[in-house]
Amino acid sequence: MINFLNIFNFFAASGETPAEVACQKGSFFAFPTWYKYLEVDTNYCNPKIDNINDIWLIMLAIVEILIRLGVILAIIFIIYGGVSLIMARGIPEKVNSARDMIIDAITGLVIGLVAITLISFLGKSFG
Repeated sequence: MINFLNIFNFFAASGETPAEVACQKGSFFAFPTWYKYLEVDTNYCNPKIDNINDIWLIMLAIVEILIRLGVILAIIFIIYGGVSLIMARGIPEKVNSARDMIIDAITGLVIGLVAITLISFLGKSFG
C-alpha cells in the first residue's frame, strides 16, 4: 500500500524536499512530516521558520497528512465493501449497498490521490 501511494508522488514535482534530504525522509506509514516543505538545518534536522509565510507550508503538509489518512480509509472501505459483497449472498439490497460502498470508496481514493499529487506539487514548488 505504501508503494501504491508513492507511485502517485512520481507525478508530482520531481526531486526531494529539503527536509527529506536532510532528515533521511523521516516518515511513518507513508505520512510526511509536518515540516516536509520547510528549509531544514542540515546538521541537526531542525526546521527553519524564517517568516510568517512558512505557516502555509506547514499547513500544506498537515493537509497532505490528513488526505493520506483519507486515502488509507478509502482502501479500508474498499476491502470492507468487498467482504460485504461476498457476504451478501445475492440479496439485492445488500449487494447494491456493498457495490455503492465500493464505488464511493474508489471515488474517494481517486480524489485523494489527485489531491495528494496536487499538494505535493504545490509544496515542492513553493517550498
